[in-house]
Amino acid sequence: MSDTLSLAETAARLHLGIAATRALFDNGELPGVAWNQKRLVFRVASVDAYLHAVEARQTAERKRTAEVTAARKAQARTIRPALPDLSRYERDGLTTTA
Repeated sequence: MSDTLSLAETAARLHLGIAATRALFDNGELPGVAWNQKRLVFRVASVDAYLHAVEARQTAERKRTAEVTAARKAQARTIRPALPDLSRYERDGLTTTA
């Protein structure tokens, strides 16, 4: 196995289209080498490192989102409106008991 990948091989390895992979390269997110206008070369190790970095970033974001969601749900359970004071009705005999 070669230590380098073409644009098409890199796109296949990342499960992306060629245009999306090229955009990642053009934006400077995906490291690679442009030999000329048509030939791009990517190191397998660099592609794997990029994939690992994206995985770590997305995992951390999902974890933060889950923690915030759990905190909001816990807060929603603890904050309840106060029940109205019904003692006046009970005192006057206006309530019914089962």
